[in-house]
Amino acid sequence: MPWLWNTAVTGPIGAWIIDFMECLHRRPSLHYTMSGWWSGADPTDHTPVPPLLRQPATLREGAEMWMVLLTDWKRRFGFERLLYVDIANEMPFFFPGLQEGLKKDTGADWGGAVLAPAASEWIAKEINGALGMLWREFPELRFTVSTHGDLSWLDVPVELDCLDVHFYADADPRWTQRTKFDEFQTVGSFFETDQTFGELSQRSTLTAKSMAPMLRARQRGKLMQFADWSRRRGMPLTTSEGWAAWYYIDHPQMDWKWLLEWAAWTVDDAIAAKMWGWTPHNYVQPQFATWRDPAWHRRLNDRFLSS
Repeated sequence: MPWLWNTAVTGPIGAWIIDFMECLHRRPSLHYTMSGWWSGADPTDHTPVPPLLRQPATLREGAEMWMVLLTDWKRRFGFERLLYVDIANEMPFFFPGLQEGLKKDTGADWGGAVLAPAASEWIAKEINGALGMLWREFPELRFTVSTHGDLSWLDVPVELDCLDVHFYADADPRWTQRTKFDEFQTVGSFFETDQTFGELSQRSTLTAKSMAPMLRARQRGKLMQFADWSRRRGMPLTTSEGWAAWYYIDHPQMDWKWLLEWAAWTVDDAIAAKMWGWTPHNYVQPQFATWRDPAWHRRLNDRFLSS
């Protein structure tokens, strides 16, 4: 279903996961990762979710909850195909109360060109403490927290088993201004109405036509800074989201041609950066129409895997 779906899930979620994993284990070539979004913890988020059984107050409490899940997971499925566990998606934005705790304890906010030293130390202590608990319990697994492609992370002394960094074109102000992406997002029309889809698609196409090489150069420069950090810190670089727009959808008014062209050149940059893992774009799940062309996916994946 689309991200931030507007209808509560009522089906047997646990049973769906079990069915999915049983299917996956019948395909020897398939591996997977796990990731936690901690949805429903924000009282201002009206996305319908089942009632929360527990809400962690710290990332360490979140790690305790992961221990319960992973213990049962190991019993049911084993860990042979599990590449890594992302315990909190895009830190620090989606974990409940984390940014508020950072502000309360250090007086600093996350983000900006330079991260305050106190904020860097605070966030590293929070993450490293939670991961330390999981390393001791599950030495056979790799753990991380995923991040947006924010260069502030390069100053944070985190100890991650891999870097899952989400790189997007909207990090470049030239992209954001030309497409009006942030304006469309702010009015909430992405999730409530399709009135802006045609204009967003047209603006994205025109922007890619006029600026793609320059935007790619900016994105590649950021990628290479993270790649250098990953080599120096022993944290292999991957991405499970990225490259073009973080929101796009199958719709009669939305043209995917520019996005697929963007995705096709990202494999070359990923190879140049010696990335451990790569995805061509943010919408590669089988429910999207791009899966009607499996040859396109195979061509790009074969190029990356053969490198």
